[in-house]
Amino acid sequence: MPYSNNIPIKETARLVGMSESTIRRWVKEAEFPLPFKVGGRTFFYKPEVDGWLAEKREQRGFQEAFVALETMVRKTG
Repeated sequence: MPYSNNIPIKETARLVGMSESTIRRWVKEAEFPLPFKVGGRTFFYKPEVDGWLAEKREQRGFQEAFVALETMVRKTG
């Protein structure tokens, strides 16, 4: 079977490390890439999911930087 970037919710949930119900809830709350339908089946586009994960990792880095900055300010203040 040829490789496809179209992944079902089960694989999407595994990739993100969450349950399928969490993925559905995040989609409903507009906090996750939107799925699409092909032949009555629902898929996510893997590059969009990968981008979403990368964005979350970047935000984590900013959060750590802000905590470090706040600690420095408290020490000098």
